[in-house]
Amino acid sequence: MAVVAFAQDVTGLWKGNLIMELPESIRAQMKGNQMPKIKFEMTLRADKTYSGVQTQEGMKQKNTVEGTYKVEGNKVILTPKKRNGTAVKGEDAKARVYILGAGGKTLSLDISEQVNAEAKKNGAPATMKMKARIELKKS
Repeated sequence: MAVVAFAQDVTGLWKGNLIMELPESIRAQMKGNQMPKIKFEMTLRADKTYSGVQTQEGMKQKNTVEGTYKVEGNKVILTPKKRNGTAVKGEDAKARVYILGAGGKTLSLDISEQVNAEAKKNGAPATMKMKARIELKKS
């Protein structure tokens, strides 16, 4: 007997936030100051293209992304083609692998490695490790 697997329908609008887990030493330095909220909206279309917008609390600027995607099991692989209307290249053109969860109602992307590399580049000690992920829910 053959088993047929059907890909989950991921098309539609997805909304969510950046979630950061900071080390206690960083939280103590912040002394009650909150990080600005970073929000994401992404539309996945039936033709396997997507577009997204990132906004940050208190900032007028929006960052946009457009590209293509494919679904492999519980992974949704997004490959950016343009950021803010400009063709991407190098590291910006790298595919991002979101994990589909909660019965097809959430998408999660672990960006801890990128956040820690950026922090180190900006002078943070190499021993400081943060956890960061983008969590989206289907609207």
